[in-house]
Amino acid sequence: MTECNRKRAKESSQLLLHLRGVKEVRVDFAGGEMTSDAGLVMLRGVDEEIRFTQRVNALLTDPRDPEKVEHEQETFLRQRV
Repeated sequence: MTECNRKRAKESSQLLLHLRGVKEVRVDFAGGEMTSDAGLVMLRGVDEEIRFTQRVNALLTDPRDPEKVEHEQETFLRQRV
């Protein structure tokens, strides 16, 4: 692969995020030497900031018997996102 093509491939695998109150965040999907769950840590932080799963949970009805509930529905929803 030529240097030009290598640079173009790298640029196309990146995503630039502009988050309020945070400097520019560049997400790279090309892999590399990084832990596989690093994106999940960022995603959880974003979820906590915008309260996505909390808002979705508020729209859903939990059909389970409240007397038998051990884990909150929101916890299960967070695991699926």
